[in-house]
Amino acid sequence: METGLILTGNELLEGFVRDENTSIVAHFLIMNRRHPPQRVVMAGDRAGDIADSLRYMLEKSPRVIIITGGLGPTEDDITVQAVAKALGRDLVRDEDFETDLEKYRYRIEDFILIPNPSGKAPGMFGHEGDTLIVLLPGVPSELRGFLHETRMGKIILDHLPIADEMYLLIKTGGLIERELRDILSRYYDRIGIPDYIATPSGVIIKLRGKESEVLRKKEIIEKILGSYIWGYNDETLEGKIADILKRRGLTIATAESCTSGKLPDLLTSISGSSAYFKGGMVAYETSAKERLLGVPHEVIEKYTVYSHQTAAYMAVNVKNLFGAHIGISTTGMAENPDGSPFAFIGIAFNNVETHYREFIGERNLVRTKIAYYALFRLFQKFTEMR
Repeated sequence: METGLILTGNELLEGFVRDENTSIVAHFLIMNRRHPPQRVVMAGDRAGDIADSLRYMLEKSPRVIIITGGLGPTEDDITVQAVAKALGRDLVRDEDFETDLEKYRYRIEDFILIPNPSGKAPGMFGHEGDTLIVLLPGVPSELRGFLHETRMGKIILDHLPIADEMYLLIKTGGLIERELRDILSRYYDRIGIPDYIATPSGVIIKLRGKESEVLRKKEIIEKILGSYIWGYNDETLEGKIADILKRRGLTIATAESCTSGKLPDLLTSISGSSAYFKGGMVAYETSAKERLLGVPHEVIEKYTVYSHQTAAYMAVNVKNLFGAHIGISTTGMAENPDGSPFAFIGIAFNNVETHYREFIGERNLVRTKIAYYALFRLFQKFTEMR
């Protein structure tokens, strides 16, 4: 076995917290050409359970065991003590480790402490025979920080062989799974049958195999799908939009109804967003669209607030209101008792264009899908202007 993963925490077993860490670790390994964990075990905050889980993993003779959770400051955070006891080792006080909490100075004998890049609890690593044992925080953002921002990630990778196959994630927008499958199925004799993964930002096409074969299929799919592809692997749509806006010196403002703040949330999730994001307005009530965004009353009376015309006025007027280069708008129904949820998207740049799309899912998921669809349509507009 190459990698085993032990997740600790009563909150995981009891369902109060969802497990994100398995996907974080697996994705980190896969994107670095390593195999994902072959065993995943969940243990509560009990020393005996943690010790039993570690012994079980060690029996499989893995190259690496990663243990997450139970490193915090409270009394139920006992992973370090439990692992030390299971290995028959003492806890050693590290005089030189800089921390404002005495508990964090203690490490397992022969283990090395690594400072937390985004939190307080340190990680640590050591060996039991030929097996690397790594202890990391259970908070997903802190786990991700250790893997990507400290030498811990390289230490783990250096203990694992490079896989003889690679993964490639091709990220698309504007098409649902069925539509994407209908397009690609005509080429299955050339690309095989890929995996389709539906996400709020679009459908991901997952390719897996020998590098030469994956790259050959990638080239074919790119020619077939063209501008429906917006990114690869770890890229995010909001990140791609941010890069384009910064590179071209453009600014953007948002006017929303059905997404009620989702667009600014995505656009400002990127560091340095003040360089391109001017501001946004949520005009949920019909009168707000008229008074604040200047949508003519007669337009709403004739076409309703759910229309291409309303979306166009919202986009143009928010652009002018904030003095931005681009205005983008959403109006529609994230929950439709009479049918499918839907949205109209307005984009005002050199000209104004609108788009309509129906969606599937519960209310809050649909709101996120609409926001991503709006960003995807903006991305397509940028690619057309190259």
